[in-house]
Amino acid sequence: MGAHRVDAPEGTRAETHEDGTVALTVPVPGLGTLGFLLDAPAEVVSGRLAGDGIWLTRPVADTARGSRNAPFEKAPSGEGFAVTPPEGATGLTLLAGTALVVDSRWESSTRVLVFPTRLARSLATADPIAAAALAPDVMAEVVAAHPDRADLLSTPSAMNQLACHLVGAPDKESWNLETDRPDKGLVGFMVDRCN
Repeated sequence: MGAHRVDAPEGTRAETHEDGTVALTVPVPGLGTLGFLLDAPAEVVSGRLAGDGIWLTRPVADTARGSRNAPFEKAPSGEGFAVTPPEGATGLTLLAGTALVVDSRWESSTRVLVFPTRLARSLATADPIAAAALAPDVMAEVVAAHPDRADLLSTPSAMNQLACHLVGAPDKESWNLETDRPDKGLVGFMVDRCN
């Protein structure tokens, strides 16, 4: 994942997708806590890890009753991070990566289409707090690709539209931001289906 490394429990399998997202599958050998380390300073944000340019989604535990979130916690030792899988879990799945946007392009002078990575689609689904925290990082990648339009993208309206897509439209092919739209706040955009 770029210049970053994740130390995960023994037996972890990694599969890299076209957009650079890495899917990690972690076996759960029995009861107990599993430890993770990043080679960069990191913090737990809404159950996921956010480090210096690296992101890890909340781990999802596979159980006989279906999938359940198993969020990251600070490790009891203070070194790294931990996940305590629910009883009966056979494995954990999480996504990791450094890129949140595959591509972004302007459809008109005020409308930009943002094509997120699989990682970005999974980081804040159905979580308004995580979306509000993540939207500036996603927008930073869009602004970096279009620095001449930073003034259009760096508005509360564009940021709230983006956060709305993170929460409620993660599977939409592109997240379309109308930079000339008046700001309705995150809740207002969610009520109006991000429009």
